[in-house]
Amino acid sequence: MTTQNSKLKTQNSNRGAILIVTILVLVILLFVVTYFLDLVTTGSRVSKSYSLASQAYYLAEAGVNEAIWKLKNDPTWETKFENDPDWEIGPGDECPECTRSPALYPNGSYTIHVKNTDKAEGQITVVGRLDIGSGRQAQRVVKIKVFKAEGQNPVGDAALYGNGDVIFWASIAEVIGEGTPDPEKPDGSIFTNRDMNLEDFQILWWVLESDVTVENQALAARNINVDENSNLDASDKCSKGECTDGCVKCPPDERQMPGVDFNTDNPNSYLSRAVEVYTGSEFAEKLRDNPNLTLPESGSGIVYVKGNICLLEGQNLTIDGALVAENSITIGGLLPATLTIERTDGQQPAGLLTQRDIYIWGNISEIDIEGLVYANNQILIVSPFGNIDIDGGMIARETRFEFVRGEQQLKLKYNNERIKKGLGIAEFSPVISINHWEEKY
Repeated sequence: MTTQNSKLKTQNSNRGAILIVTILVLVILLFVVTYFLDLVTTGSRVSKSYSLASQAYYLAEAGVNEAIWKLKNDPTWETKFENDPDWEIGPGDECPECTRSPALYPNGSYTIHVKNTDKAEGQITVVGRLDIGSGRQAQRVVKIKVFKAEGQNPVGDAALYGNGDVIFWASIAEVIGEGTPDPEKPDGSIFTNRDMNLEDFQILWWVLESDVTVENQALAARNINVDENSNLDASDKCSKGECTDGCVKCPPDERQMPGVDFNTDNPNSYLSRAVEVYTGSEFAEKLRDNPNLTLPESGSGIVYVKGNICLLEGQNLTIDGALVAENSITIGGLLPATLTIERTDGQQPAGLLTQRDIYIWGNISEIDIEGLVYANNQILIVSPFGNIDIDGGMIARETRFEFVRGEQQLKLKYNNERIKKGLGIAEFSPVISINHWEEKY
């Protein structure tokens, strides 16, 4: 009897152990199944969330690409971006295209906001949104900082550039800068690829010296030669024979003389862009018939002459824009002559330009030019009885000033933007560059 009871107890104990093991296995299986179900569900949610985030990002990226395209190709956006440091545009009545809905997807949209921090420099903020139902949205915000690099002036900060010698003979001149944010780096230099000479004129005891004042540097790839009685007052003198503390290199590297497209078939040549074109004889007749002449008659722009220009014998000419000649330009004579070149349209080039020579001599009452004075050959100014004021720059292969003095001295003010416009160099690169990219949800 005792043996049978012992067997029953053993069997019951085994059954209990099996039940416990079975329950444990079932719990473990349930845990594993629950874990895998949760893993699959989480993976599905993660995959969907990633998909939604990617779509929202693609929407924001599309908005960025549209904003950059408009800054490059939309005339209004491009002008504002390059010229207004406080320009700002975003969603609203003034910019309906700053909101795109739908965009890319039936339930997608994005908004664009652009704010300048300076001329041709600003931040683009784009918000991409994806409607996922029940009043919920997936969102991606992209902020980028963009800029256009400034177009480079090939003559640097030179208000007066000579590919050959720059000579002052018994002359007085003043060269100043337009002013820069950094007072330690003034602009307005004289540069020559050869010699800079300041020469005296002397008969017995009578001496007429040269006196040239330069706000920035006097730079010569060869030598700066100053006669005994003459004076060159510059912040620095940089040449083979002289090198003051502010010079970067002595002698300075040569700077290639920039060319000007006068009359090629290129749509950007002066001839192609001219609003009025004359032959030399037509222009001379127009000056004779109108001693006080203002051109162009259409308002402002380029006046192009296929020949010589002679402004003589009491003629007074005003140009709103640029006066350009294929041959030489001569100003002055026995009776006073006046030349005024204005620049009312800031987007157009202005100045006095020729493929050959510019001669200014004798009796002038005033020459006042806002823009670039450019001669592919020589600029020669001799004994002018009148003021010469140039706000822009002067570029020539050879430059010579003789007996320019007293109240009739040459005053030349550097203006980088006007020089670049005259040379046909864009103020800013057409390329939009990105220097920062930021994303957030």
